[in-house]
Amino acid sequence: MQYNFLDLSGQRFGRWVVIERDTSLPRTMWICVCDCGNTKSVESNSLKLGTSISCGCYRKEMAFEKSKDLLKYSFEFGSVVKDYCKNKYGKL
Repeated sequence: MQYNFLDLSGQRFGRWVVIERDTSLPRTMWICVCDCGNTKSVESNSLKLGTSISCGCYRKEMAFEKSKDLLKYSFEFGSVVKDYCKNKYGKL
């Protein structure tokens, strides 16, 4: 039995660019290349629904950005506490 499927070749989904259909698997999967260069088979529903937007590089970048913000916040908070203690007790 042959199923009709939407050809996603050449389309972009997040950081994925669809190259061709992966016929080695029974489900409708697509061979995609991420902007960072990694290649992976991704299920068509994951592409269409937006549940897969990259190979994992986006998550790593966002975690790095969050850690920079938290580090900045901790330094700012530390300086506020330091200033408070200095003002309250006259020394630090």
